Amino acid sequence: MRKSFFIFLLAIPTSTLFAQETVYFEKNTKSTKSGKKDQSAAEQIVKISPLSFIAGFIPVYYERSINETFSVQVGAGITSTNYIKDVLRYAKDDENGDISSTKYNGGSAGTSYTNLNNTETYRNRKTGLGYYVSLEPRVYFSSEGLEGSFMGLSLSNARYNISSKKVTTGPTLSGEPTFTNNTYNGNETITDLFVNFGSQTLYDKIAIEYHFGLGLRKISGKEYAFAQDFSGAGQRFIDGESTLNKTKVGFNLSIKVGYQF
Repeated sequence: MRKSFFIFLLAIPTSTLFAQETVYFEKNTKSTKSGKKDQSAAEQIVKISPLSFIAGFIPVYYERSINETFSVQVGAGITSTNYIKDVLRYAKDDENGDISSTKYNGGSAGTSYTNLNNTETYRNRKTGLGYYVSLEPRVYFSSEGLEGSFMGLSLSNARYNISSKKVTTGPTLSGEPTFTNNTYNGNETITDLFVNFGSQTLYDKIAIEYHFGLGLRKISGKEYAFAQDFSGAGQRFIDGESTLNKTKVGFNLSIKVGYQF
């Protein structure tokens, strides 16, 4: 009897050990990229364009996801000196091609003038603060929210306010212009309608975007002009106003860095 009871006690843990359920660990087959955040988690991104000041504007962008395929991005900011355009004007030392017409004060009708409205004027003008706004609906090809390759249609408007010192008008012996302390307040408005192609990558709280845009650029506004008049006896300076009005093909390159949430 005792021997049977002892064998029964030994059999309990042995049978329990072999009766335990086998546990299987399921392998996570979801593909992830090291250091990256799940695409579905990002619904909004606030961005800056760190190199845009070279083109004379400092914007902040906000992108909002509508669904896995579509989003809308809006931008707003201020404008200042357009360094790229100024460098090109200095290098060419001629009209930028956007002047539609120039009307001079006190010039002789039907006379051609030597227009000095370029290098000399740019050295005696300042760019004040203006504004920048943009709107861009986007389509993401991979349907992964705000990540991957995209195409967007953007409409932007940038206004640059420019004040120029006026030239001393009248006869001159030296042939060199001198400038007064009086100023002329002009402006230049650039409106772009571009198709943008780019890619956006999401990391932990960080978003990085690259894109290339191509489309139509309309330039309008007015700016100060002056010229040398040789129509009468001697030489004199006259001034006036140039009208800007031209539509042409334009392009842009952009890098943006943002915070996603």
